[in-house]
Amino acid sequence: MDQFNQFHAIGDNASMLPYGNSQTQEVPNSAEPLPLEEEVDYDFYLQEEPADETVDRQSLHQDKASTTPDALGYENLMNMDFGPQNEYLGDTDLFALPYEDVADTQAPPAVEPQAMYPEVAYYPDTPPYISPIASLFSPLVALPTIITTQTPSGPEQVGAYRNPILSLFTDPATPLSVIDNLIYPFGHELQVALEKALQLQQNQQSYQAGYLAAANDLNRRAQEDQSMEQELRNYLSPLPPMVGPMFGPNPTPIPEFITDPDLTSVPVQEDEEEDQDEELNGKKYGNRRPFNIRNFDPTKFYTPIASKPESWGSIDPETDEPIFKYTAFGELNPLSAFTPAQIAEYIGGHPLNQAANSDKFSGLTLLIQTVPADSGRRYPNKASDKCRFSCCPDHLRTIRKGDFRVAFDEAQNATSDPYHNAGYVHLSCLERFLDFPQICKDFNVQPDTRVLPEGKNKMAITRDHASMEGVVRTFIEESLPWGEFGDDGMRPEEFYEYTLNYMLTVEHLERQPKHLQRIRERRGGVSIDLHMNNLELYVDMVRARKEEQSAKTKRGGKQKKRQRDESDDEDSGEEILVQRALARERPSKKMRTR
Repeated sequence: MDQFNQFHAIGDNASMLPYGNSQTQEVPNSAEPLPLEEEVDYDFYLQEEPADETVDRQSLHQDKASTTPDALGYENLMNMDFGPQNEYLGDTDLFALPYEDVADTQAPPAVEPQAMYPEVAYYPDTPPYISPIASLFSPLVALPTIITTQTPSGPEQVGAYRNPILSLFTDPATPLSVIDNLIYPFGHELQVALEKALQLQQNQQSYQAGYLAAANDLNRRAQEDQSMEQELRNYLSPLPPMVGPMFGPNPTPIPEFITDPDLTSVPVQEDEEEDQDEELNGKKYGNRRPFNIRNFDPTKFYTPIASKPESWGSIDPETDEPIFKYTAFGELNPLSAFTPAQIAEYIGGHPLNQAANSDKFSGLTLLIQTVPADSGRRYPNKASDKCRFSCCPDHLRTIRKGDFRVAFDEAQNATSDPYHNAGYVHLSCLERFLDFPQICKDFNVQPDTRVLPEGKNKMAITRDHASMEGVVRTFIEESLPWGEFGDDGMRPEEFYEYTLNYMLTVEHLERQPKHLQRIRERRGGVSIDLHMNNLELYVDMVRARKEEQSAKTKRGGKQKKRQRDESDDEDSGEEILVQRALARERPSKKMRTR
């Protein structure tokens, strides 16, 4: 039995550690404190500010026994908040957060995002440290340059540190330098705790940077869409009648599908080979495909998920957090890729499996799909449709148009956007790295034959041929797990011909129109009839083709250089002959007449 027959690698679940280690910026020091023995006029310092809000930091050095009835009491003075009222964060564009809440204190109230961005409707359960970033998704607004957070004042701030003296320092660098000078080198436990806190801070900043980049990209794309849509509407606005001797008295009317920008039901071709055939024969007049793609509004048919799913799974030793973390769109972190063991844990240990009577009827559905064309704008993120296997043969993990893939569908209702899934993998990768026939026997694997509210399902396995559904269902019922395959119960070395990916490819080639094969032969290159959707073979063929083209380019460059050198030599020889002829004395007319 090999590693492909035991794919369940379920780790212990643990809750995600909260983010909260924000850095406090240095605040300018106040004036030099007064000596304790000097008499201080507290009324002078308190007359400009209410006594219940704040006092000058210099009043800390008053004599405890010399207070007057008109001045603040010593106990009230010790309970004052001497922290900066506003904390400047520079260009990070993120809200400052307190560290973990201490049991004897109350966490500072979070700033209401709506107060700063009244036009923004935030998604539920958005992490507080990325709330300004998440606001870019609905609706899209410009990013703020500087954001400050109001630090609450009052006696509830005392006790933010277990040692109350730490709360009295206005500059956090002062106690840190004292501690560093007295007890360095630190003990092992303290050193490990500091390193772990630093790692959490770095991971938070990395996650925020990726989220911010994705939000900026989505904002830019939306603005480009709006400008292009306006330009297209201006271009397609009704034109005046063309009357004149060139056109005759009765000009041909403009087609309705050009003048009416609201018509979006013009059918389009989706098959990859048919697209190539159309390119060879030239684009058809009045092709509205770009307009339809750009102006499709999925919110007319679908609603967002109610809340962001909770993180779960084994604990990542580098971050001390669960490995399966979600975005507000219900997809796994688009920057994450997983090992085969982690993918096996995701399928076998998903919480939706426990909610069902049987894993075959789990809320987690593995949908066998065809990769749709012209759908890049439908995904939540540019990396959403990447293969989630970290060991994918394609180093870019690209799932190309026309490939077969598996969608991890966690949606519990029919109103969710079908392009907002937890993730995708190549069907060939899932069959290569895990025992896919066993997965078909134990879990909810289905061909995608859904009829979507928007109309045509571009991802359906039956999009090109209705017989593809039967191929998938037959494989689910009749395929043998690798542990039961052959006499020795082992997967053979040449196993691709027994995979569902291969069977679907054969069915597709047999059912397609014959002229498409002639187009492939005329076009040449790495085509599906050569690699048969074997991703590893496809990558090898593409690499070999690039190396061959690179070698030809180098050889061509050397030949051209040699030809230029030879041409220069010939030109120089001819030039010498011309110069000699010009220098030779020409006979006079008398000599020529003799």
